[in-house]
Amino acid sequence: LLQRLAVLHDTKRPERYTLQHVFQRRLPQGEVYYFSLTEGHFNRSTSGGPRTTQYAVDTDALAFIAPTWQLPRFKATPRLGGRGQLAGIANRLAEAAMEIKHDVIKFPHILNLDEQYLIATPETPASSVTLPDGFLRVLASYPNLQLNAGGDTLVLAYANTVTHSPDEQRMTPLYNIGLQLTREIEAR
Repeated sequence: LLQRLAVLHDTKRPERYTLQHVFQRRLPQGEVYYFSLTEGHFNRSTSGGPRTTQYAVDTDALAFIAPTWQLPRFKATPRLGGRGQLAGIANRLAEAAMEIKHDVIKFPHILNLDEQYLIATPETPASSVTLPDGFLRVLASYPNLQLNAGGDTLVLAYANTVTHSPDEQRMTPLYNIGLQLTREIEAR
């Protein structure tokens, strides 16, 4: 699992990552994992000696893994909601920052998807990334999710898990959304 997550997060240093709270469940088409992932950074300039600072990467996330999948690498992050000028500016800045290392992909034929999510890929050209319309419609119907995918792995979490850690009542719907997404992947 750690190696798969390192590939999704495009890191050359997987030893910096730590998995916590890992639970596994088998499904007919693969496996699902519940986990939290942190990244450690060694800080030499602290008083009292060197120490490692941990940063949350994926908190209370679900990883769906099926060996038959061949997903393109992409990520979907929610845009700020609202029609105000500040939300518009923040969304344009987020898109410009994302375009530094990724190609942003637009899906204008899926109602509300481009308004709710910023979808990008590190692969070039972005036009080579094809996703099933059913998958995109499911994603568009559930705002405020964080999604990373590539190869045989799909990682799904709520975007605000750092500030609002989900309980069992919130994780059950997330699991069901993940199952809907995996069914759409399998149907293609």
